[in-house]
Amino acid sequence: MVGIEYPRIHNLGMIAQKAGLGMNDKQRNNLDFISGFNIEARYPDVKHSLYKKATHEFTLKALAIIKETRQWLLENL
Repeated sequence: MVGIEYPRIHNLGMIAQKAGLGMNDKQRNNLDFISGFNIEARYPDVKHSLYKKATHEFTLKALAIIKETRQWLLENL
């Protein structure tokens, strides 16, 4: 929107809080988990550790969390 200053952060939990979304612990944890992908991808040494833990099972769990969080956001925006 024009005229609105948005925070330049990648902390999804903080953005959701500033947006006035009511969150329970699970939703906040999910947003924190998803936020970690951005931070981990920005730094080469941390990026490598993400590659190491990105097994098939980890990826399926991450996708489930992301889909669940997306649905929650769509229902609350």
